[in-house]
Parts: sequence; structure tokens; C-alpha cells
Amino acid sequence: MARTENEEIPGVRDILDYRKSFDVFLACDFESQNGKQRIPFYERIGEIIFGLGKRPFLPHREIDLKEDPGKLVSIIQGIVIPSSDIVLAYLGGEPMSTGMMMGWASAKGIPLSYLYHENSQALEGLKVGLVSIDTKKRKTKTRVVDMGFHRGVEVYDLIEFGSDNEALIKIESSLKAFYKEYKQ
Repeated sequence: MARTENEEIPGVRDILDYRKSFDVFLACDFESQNGKQRIPFYERIGEIIFGLGKRPFLPHREIDLKEDPGKLVSIIQGIVIPSSDIVLAYLGGEPMSTGMMMGWASAKGIPLSYLYHENSQALEGLKVGLVSIDTKKRKTKTRVVDMGFHRGVEVYDLIEFGSDNEALIKIESSLKAFYKEYKQ
């Protein structure tokens, strides 16, 4: 049961000739070496989502890196994320692409569930970001930027896990609760 599309999405669908729709968007690193090694885990997440009768967006499946990058961004930012019910943000890889996807979800008011390993400091990075600035005059200047949850981000769930199997159990439980609570 995907979100009701706003008036802009059909126009973007026509312009980009993109008709697919998804219920759960997995924001994750899939390009780096670490991200590529996690693809079997992402596939298992997709199976959980599909088993709940929902359509998963798994970037490693749906994104063809040979496509025009501008078109890919437009499709993800303008169609896929805004028409998704929820975004699962896996905080275990390269933060750049995952962070962009999380930002787009936040901007569109799509609820986020953060998925992170119990030994990770990833969640702390969302609360307080450290920005390093290299200058010619100084080595590196670090300043603290408040990136707390108060910035309009609807956080549905914080899913901390110790093993992949535990993550899958918690994801399934969280999504069941989400669809029971929000999508009836």
C-alpha cells in the first residue's frame, strides 16, 4: 500500500518514463567494496519485505550505474522515495550515498528507520556530525554540527542488531508494526 502520489509524481514519471513503484526503500551503500560484500544481506532484507507483501527497492538491483547519473537521481529523488511508505537506512557502509537518500526521504516527509550494528558509532554520527575542513593555512579544522533528529526527520524506529539474523528478525517486526500502526 504505497503512499498516495502527490500531483508532481505522475508528471515526473512521464518525463522520465519510469513506472515502477515500491513500498519500502532500502538506503544503503552498494558501490564500495564493503557495500558489495553486504549484497547478500540486502537480498535477505528484500525477501523479508517481499514476504510481508510489500515491494522493496534495493539499490543494487534497481540502479544501473551505467545510466545517466542525473536521471538516476531524478528517479530516486522525484519518484521512488516520495512514493515509498518508509525508508530503511542501513548505517553500515559508506555514508555519502546513504546520507543523500536519507536527506531526500527527510525532505519529502518519509519516515525513516535506522538500521545499525550494536558496536557501531553510526547513530552518534546522526546526532552530532564532525565536519573536517582542510585549508592551505591550517592543517585540518574540525567543527561540530548539530544534526539531531529535531530537523524534521520522522524517525520511526532505531533497529540495533548484533548479527544479520537478529537484524532480519527486528526488521520484520518493525515493518509489521509500521504497517499495522500507520497503514491500516
